[in-house]
Amino acid sequence: MKTIQMTITILLALMLPAGTALAAFESGSTCGAAFYNSSTCRGAYTAPTVNSTIVLPPNGILDYTSFLVPNGYTVTFTKNAANTPVVIRASSNVTISGIIQVGALTSPTDSGEAGNGNLGDDGQPGIGGPGGYDGGMGGLSPLFGGAWMQMGGSGKGPGGGSVAAASNPDSWGYAPWLSCGGGGAGFGSGGGQGNYNCGPGGAPYGQGTLLPLIGGSGGAGGNSGGSFNGGGGGGGGGAITIAASGTLYMGNASWEGPRIYANGSGGAPSYGSGCGGGGGGGSGGAIRLVADTLAMDSNAYLQAIGASGANSCVARGGDGGVGRIRLEANTITGWTVDRSNPQYSFGTPGHVFVPNNPTLAIASVTANSTTIGVPSNPTGNADISFPTGTTTATVNLVATGIPAGSTADVHVIPSTGAPRSKVLSSAFTNALTATATVTLSPGNNVLQAAVTYTITETVAMNLPKFNGEYVAKIRVEGGMNGKSTVTYITASGKEYPAAGGAKAKV
Repeated sequence: MKTIQMTITILLALMLPAGTALAAFESGSTCGAAFYNSSTCRGAYTAPTVNSTIVLPPNGILDYTSFLVPNGYTVTFTKNAANTPVVIRASSNVTISGIIQVGALTSPTDSGEAGNGNLGDDGQPGIGGPGGYDGGMGGLSPLFGGAWMQMGGSGKGPGGGSVAAASNPDSWGYAPWLSCGGGGAGFGSGGGQGNYNCGPGGAPYGQGTLLPLIGGSGGAGGNSGGSFNGGGGGGGGGAITIAASGTLYMGNASWEGPRIYANGSGGAPSYGSGCGGGGGGGSGGAIRLVADTLAMDSNAYLQAIGASGANSCVARGGDGGVGRIRLEANTITGWTVDRSNPQYSFGTPGHVFVPNNPTLAIASVTANSTTIGVPSNPTGNADISFPTGTTTATVNLVATGIPAGSTADVHVIPSTGAPRSKVLSSAFTNALTATATVTLSPGNNVLQAAVTYTITETVAMNLPKFNGEYVAKIRVEGGMNGKSTVTYITASGKEYPAAGGAKAKV
């Protein structure tokens, strides 16, 4: 029996006051005397093999006494279920002579004659790095139950690339009928637009201090062609903070030098007669290094760049924007601005984390008089299924820390074939529960909820400032990667999203 499938998700994290200039920096590692905890201290780490993989714990925090990546060694990470960023805290020193990789995990699959000959996997999205976001799926062609010029999926994340129907000629007057390329993702800079005035690029987000720490967003998938699927969108680069109470040194390497990468992956192409549009590129991720002393030799390099949108025989996808890089130390030696791309910002050490925040979750979905709860370990794909023909459902919301009487915008985002839609929930009760009735499209649907509320002056005075501005509003939302997220909105309207935290995917 065919089914209507839904994926439901949520996100969380924030910012903090800067530390006193030249005060000794404390990483917060539970291996240090001030915070010692034998259950979370992992001792000294030295990468054991040339290609070493660290499995992230549920909160993404790795506490050590010291951390060493030898010359010629590469360290990668296995994402946790909540897709948190990577946080490495050392109570003494960190030495990086090899490579640390938190870039997008996979590239999207090519479509049509650009593919591997297996049309069944055409148009699959790229997967973001730890703390980063996935790309959108390419639009499905008639061969796979779709239609010519079916819109691809939007990229995931705050700066995800968008999709659009081909309805407006470009500046040369060409091709309102062509299958559009997907928009590139934004982060440190905006993403590029798909060819022919099609998929808009994602907007920049976050701030230069990388508090809160968040990864790059995904590019949008290209629209389908008459014969082949659109190319998938690229994944966003991941996010990493490395904090050392002593010295964080990048050096002692060969001519290739020590590296930290947090790059996005490129969009996928679509070629052949009846091809679709190219996928948009994923944006670069985030790298934050914090220590009492930061030092490097001339070969060290940090990179968090966006990837290119893909070509196709009809329309190219937009390029992904750059990520963000931040260095903080009381003493810094050897570092110059040409040793990172994009250029790093610098300050004295601040806190590694931010305070707890309100949460928002989708607890269950009701359709056809049947209520299905959020799985304890959702996969993000067909976690809830209803019979074919189901067109409406009630989304049941739960929250913590928000004012009773608030309402939520609940979005339905089809994986392909239709634009997102939005409805308003009922008011949250004193028990902080609410409901919303949504309209579903055939196939997979992502559900996302958001609550925005104004805070009091007293609350604002106890929150950190963002670039000198007080917070005026807080938005709590269900994101696309299974975590409850908080965004601070300042009096001038600038927004600073957060990452990491409670997972609530269905």
